[in-house]
Amino acid sequence: MEDHRKQKNKEIMQRFNNRGEMYVTDIFRVLIFISILGSAIFIPYPFIQYLHLSNICQALVEDIQRQGMVDESTYVLFETLTASYNIDPEVEFDGNFQLLDSSLRVQMNEEFAVTLTDSVDVFVILPKFSERLKISVPISRTILGKGRYYWRD
Repeated sequence: MEDHRKQKNKEIMQRFNNRGEMYVTDIFRVLIFISILGSAIFIPYPFIQYLHLSNICQALVEDIQRQGMVDESTYVLFETLTASYNIDPEVEFDGNFQLLDSSLRVQMNEEFAVTLTDSVDVFVILPKFSERLKISVPISRTILGKGRYYWRD
């Protein structure tokens, strides 16, 4: 027991005798840990934004399937959802659409796709705490749908 105590005291004295080198490295370890922890705060944001894109895309597909066409109400729905989620994605409608009276109609059992694309900024806090490193990651979501209406020309 006495030897163990002497050993501990010797280690403590050795730390003081090394002119604080051990304490400086401990400070850097703490700074690196805090920067990793701070960067981890920003990690869920891209996944949350991807879920928002998925929700908007699903709502647009269901709206097109319900109406059988892409018209002004589809764009109003898109603007409303993007404003509520506070994102600004680009929307693209692909498929065999027929243009009629400023609306795109999709025939029964014809497949179409709605694609939303956006980019999300991921921030990494550097250990020197001067400026965050910003990485722009592109995200995209495509959902397929089928027409439910038969349109006569």
